[in-house]
Amino acid sequence: MGFEICKLSESVWRCNACCEWKKVKTYVTLTELSTCTFYGRNIEFGTNLALHKPATLSSQWNEYHKSSNAVDGKKNCVTASSVAWSDYSVHPWLLIQLEMTYYITMVTAFARCDSYPHRMDNIVAIVSDGHANHTCGGQYPGPTKVCEAVLFLCAPGTKGSNITILKTTTETDILGLCEVEVFGYP
Repeated sequence: MGFEICKLSESVWRCNACCEWKKVKTYVTLTELSTCTFYGRNIEFGTNLALHKPATLSSQWNEYHKSSNAVDGKKNCVTASSVAWSDYSVHPWLLIQLEMTYYITMVTAFARCDSYPHRMDNIVAIVSDGHANHTCGGQYPGPTKVCEAVLFLCAPGTKGSNITILKTTTETDILGLCEVEVFGYP
């Protein structure tokens, strides 16, 4: 999807190729620092397979922070009642059932746009088919800022019918997601 070039000093440059996961700000360009430039290419991944599919949280904060908020198509969550929000637990998760098996190419998680974006830190995207689990893009450690999206690229041939966003911290924590999109093909 792209690469970043950073000038560390007059004679030292750093180049990072993307991607296991890639953090994207939805409201600014992809240049994070004045000395770094991101060169990317937009790739069309197709239709969002998770839109309006059944979703379940490991626990739910209250009646307003329901799991269906993560698959309602709204990526700009500016109120608390528009996010999927777990209660405090160890390894909280969100499960999305795609209702049929697909080859999965990418999973995107969107942070809320008002506050508490760090509730999306330390997550992994897992694709499962009932027999095997496949992690897309490794663990995203954070830090997450408001309105950011994290893209998890899946290895070729990753196949499944269930997507789980899992918080990997070993302490009691909350998982908070504005939206999750899943891309792939039959």
